[in-house]
Amino acid sequence: MAAGPHARAEAGTPQRARRTSSPHPGWKLVYATAAGLMLSCAGGATAAEVPADCDNINGMPIFQNVLWDDVWTALDEQASCTQNCHTGSAPSAELDLSSRMFSIYFLVGQPSSQDPDVLRVDPGNPKQSLLLQKVNCNRPSVGERMP
Repeated sequence: MAAGPHARAEAGTPQRARRTSSPHPGWKLVYATAAGLMLSCAGGATAAEVPADCDNINGMPIFQNVLWDDVWTALDEQASCTQNCHTGSAPSAELDLSSRMFSIYFLVGQPSSQDPDVLRVDPGNPKQSLLLQKVNCNRPSVGERMP
């Protein structure tokens, strides 16, 4: 089996269930986040801050077999993410999401431009990932909540 962001699970590996509706438009991003795929946004909080005023996601499923195409679709559906903030000659937080092919490499395991000690996406550790904080907390550890 090929490794990488486009790899599919082998036969016999549990597949994630597809959700047909979402309680909130941002939940698709939260699901992706829970799988370990996040991003960063501009703002002014300091790194010493602890995320606060977050939605409780303890009952939300964490999917281990997330495909990049599914994540990209969720990001692309949130037009403000890829069309207004993170594209063009000066993308927010120096995070360019204009290319479907390269965006994953700017997110996963990459430090935030706002605080290099915070990963945009910390694989397998969604609560420490900046994307989850950005879509789930009114006061993320770095910057501000994404629209």
